[in-house]
Amino acid sequence: MNCYSAKELADSFRTVRKNTLVIAQDLPEEKYTFRPALDTRSPG
Repeated sequence: MNCYSAKELADSFRTVRKNTLVIAQDLPEEKYTFRPALDTRSPG
């Protein structure tokens, strides 16, 4: 099992948050309800 420092964990969360925001801004609003399959979640 890997143990991460608090700084590494915080940096990882910031990276994921930044990437999520970039994807959300690039995705057209009309695509927020798209679901590739019935048992999956939409981006919205």
